[in-house]
Amino acid sequence: MKVVALVSGGKDSCFNMMECTRYGHEVVALANLLPSDDETDELDSFMFQTVGHQVIAAYATCMGLPLFRRRIKGSSKHLAMKYRTTAGDEVEDMEVLLRVVKKHLPDVQGVSVGAIASDYQRVRVEHVCSRLGLTPLAYLWQRPQKALLDDMIASGIHAVLIKVAALGLLPEKHLGKRLEEIRGTMYALAGKFGVNVCGEGGEYETLTLDCPLFKHARIVVDDSHIILHSPDPVAPVGVLRITAFHVAQKRQDGSEGGDGDAAAAHVSLPPPVIIDANDEDALSEDGDGSPTAEEAANRAAEGVRVAVTVQRHGFALIACDTQGCDGDDLHSHLSLALSSISHTLRSLSLSWAHTLYVHLYLADMAQFGAANSAYVRHITEAECVDGVPSRSTVELPLGRARSGTEGSRKGCSVAVDVLAWGGGARGEGSGGRGGGSGGEEREEQQDKAARQRAEKHVVHVKGVSCWAPSCIGPYSQCTSHNGVLWMAGQLGLDPPIMELVTGGAKAQAERALRSCEAVAAVRWVRKGGLSVERDCIAMIVYLAQDVGAEERQEVARAVEGFFAAARQTRREIRAAAEGSGRREDESGEEGEVEEGEEDEEEAVGVLASDPLLQFVVVPGLPKGAAVEIAPLLAAPSLSSHSSSSSHAASVALWPSTLTPLRLLSTSAACHVSSLGNQLAGMGLGEWKGGAEDAEGEKQADAVMQTGAKETDRGIENTAEGAEGRREGEDGEAQRLDVAGGAEGFSVVGRGTAAAGAFCRVHLWVERAREERRQERGQERTVVEAVNEDGGDGEVMGAPADAPADTPADAPADAPADGLLDGIAGTCVRVLSDALHVACLDWPDVAMLRVYIRAGGTIPIPAMSLALENHLSKVVLSQPSHATSASTQQPGPAAAVVVAAAAAAVPCPIVVPVEAVGPTAAADALLAVELTAFGL
Repeated sequence: MKVVALVSGGKDSCFNMMECTRYGHEVVALANLLPSDDETDELDSFMFQTVGHQVIAAYATCMGLPLFRRRIKGSSKHLAMKYRTTAGDEVEDMEVLLRVVKKHLPDVQGVSVGAIASDYQRVRVEHVCSRLGLTPLAYLWQRPQKALLDDMIASGIHAVLIKVAALGLLPEKHLGKRLEEIRGTMYALAGKFGVNVCGEGGEYETLTLDCPLFKHARIVVDDSHIILHSPDPVAPVGVLRITAFHVAQKRQDGSEGGDGDAAAAHVSLPPPVIIDANDEDALSEDGDGSPTAEEAANRAAEGVRVAVTVQRHGFALIACDTQGCDGDDLHSHLSLALSSISHTLRSLSLSWAHTLYVHLYLADMAQFGAANSAYVRHITEAECVDGVPSRSTVELPLGRARSGTEGSRKGCSVAVDVLAWGGGARGEGSGGRGGGSGGEEREEQQDKAARQRAEKHVVHVKGVSCWAPSCIGPYSQCTSHNGVLWMAGQLGLDPPIMELVTGGAKAQAERALRSCEAVAAVRWVRKGGLSVERDCIAMIVYLAQDVGAEERQEVARAVEGFFAAARQTRREIRAAAEGSGRREDESGEEGEVEEGEEDEEEAVGVLASDPLLQFVVVPGLPKGAAVEIAPLLAAPSLSSHSSSSSHAASVALWPSTLTPLRLLSTSAACHVSSLGNQLAGMGLGEWKGGAEDAEGEKQADAVMQTGAKETDRGIENTAEGAEGRREGEDGEAQRLDVAGGAEGFSVVGRGTAAAGAFCRVHLWVERAREERRQERGQERTVVEAVNEDGGDGEVMGAPADAPADTPADAPADAPADGLLDGIAGTCVRVLSDALHVACLDWPDVAMLRVYIRAGGTIPIPAMSLALENHLSKVVLSQPSHATSASTQQPGPAAAVVVAAAAAAVPCPIVVPVEAVGPTAAADALLAVELTAFGL
């Protein structure tokens, strides 16, 4: 693309120009902001370097490009990280400057920016570029500074220090030195005092006198003198003022001419364009053409459906599709759906500013551009003051979801679901934290921790760089909230060129995983950054339908290899922890972990097992990608690092250990009591059980001795409250075979939980295979053992007197209604058990997603209805759950009534897919994902 380069004269802006040309862009103009007074060397600005501005006019001659300049009239007024348009702020001077550039050069599409690490500067440049429809190109962003300085020196940039302001840098000694001359000094100062070798902390400023892009001439300093701004004996501040210079012409091959050729140095070019646009009109904002809330309400009856789940701690999940909308205009359908969601948010006293994550499902990925066009008109940075939500976009077979009812998905072009949070009152019965001595102090700490976790933090980098793929539109790379980081779906894009890497699905998966790691490592998400390898709770791996079976296995191996190192580290840490509760320092002496050392502890990560994986095969992905990866990470709150005591820190960082849930049985007594004791033995929660639970524990012991020998790796074996461990076989999740015969089905379940705070569970329904029983021989399955020993475990399937007929539109091998009901009932019971083990309950569920194979064995509408019926029975049958805060109705939910009670029956979000499963084989008939939050 054609690019205008923001130049300050420093090494960073010039080197970024070079990187732009290296990645195929064309720099066609320069733009610079300078002080209003020529005699002023440096402004008190958080945004712009102005030292050396007297020389910048020569850049037009050296590069043969037009130079646009504007004098800075504003000042640093809006100092918050998230910038808003503010009259009189210096950022608005940059907006005017770039707007004038665009007026004179309408083909300009990008802006070269030399930002390395400053979020303050990056956010403001991106804000201005968004307003003007320009793409920021920041190829230095997040690059390691030592390597970056070496790259600059090797590139042929001739830059000298023009300001120093750091311990160890002396004006009389270091001003005027070239980069290569002070490299050793900066490395030494970085080792001693932690300074930034590239000067990102204001340690020094530079002026570029020559670089490979100076095709026509170079700058030669004739006279200069030092101005001492601060004579501080420790860190004096000095500026090198250049009072005389000239340009020395280069030969046609770009080599330097002699200084004696100075008289002929000036290339015949137009003089620099100096712009002083004081009376520039603001850009006019065109209407977005989207339906108003009233129009959306009137048109919603034409086919938009909205389902709402309100969780008792403030989460709300809003799902919308255009099932009955006429025509196939995706832009208008999505506009209508988003308007309906906006109206629903308002009815819940929320707005788009409260949203955390968006799933966007398209029936045709070829209309991705039209979808984005509608999306950007509804979800704006102006409204999302704390940052726009993250997003995942995939194509689904929306038109092929099997249905024999009047509510067919025929014509459905788009579906959206939005997770939002607006705060919530403390719910009852969320599980054992409190009581005993110091209860009030503990409760106060919990409230403080809850407020810290509720802070929304967003990473939204729009500039193209080498760091990770940019998000130019109103969707962020990740959103951190309530101890969890929701990451946008990452494609296998090469960040600097934003094109898919070559090498097939495996190469794309590896590139996407590296991008995920880069996004997680951004330091302000958590001090020290996060790591997907060590902090990942769950990961959704979307695979395009045209990816073959062999390539799918390669993707799975790439994902497995990515987590292999973290798994080994966990084992080593566990082994060390078993031997000692203390750790050795570098000298080999043992010592207690002291206050302030939490960051080193957190390097271990919070997970006790591998993340929960979900492989989902879909018809298509954005940009024709083969793979899209969307991780969910445990993200302790930022504020917790300032805690004055380790006790407060442990409260704030709720996922100090995320424990694998061991899904043993569909028997509530057996399953819950055993796992409750498991968590209690790890100190994560207190499990209180009565006689029924005691009897259930006896059954659990019998089950564990016979049919429950397959376990997740790293599961804590604390059925009797002990702290012993046993390692299970790698790669196998606990399987629950709950039916016999040719029509039998099995349920595979895995979960992760932090008691009273968080729970994530994945379930998969598969048709039972005869060879699986043959491998077990005479060994009884978990539920068979419970049944034969007198337990109350219920074999999933149709009762003897159940009708055997199936829906008229169901495939020949579809299960009977009774069996569908059994599948739904089993899934709901297992999920209920998992919630109870995690000291949570159904009102804590924020998201319940169900993947079903489109046109497969299980009819989607019938399965959805069966799940909803069982959810209602389980939740509403409990005395404290007499009312529901879930609604499902057509229209924009103009009349949504949210019950005041703290209970909710979650509406399952049914997602039709091509295939789904816990492995790359994706051979499950149905998959369920549950996410719940406590206090």
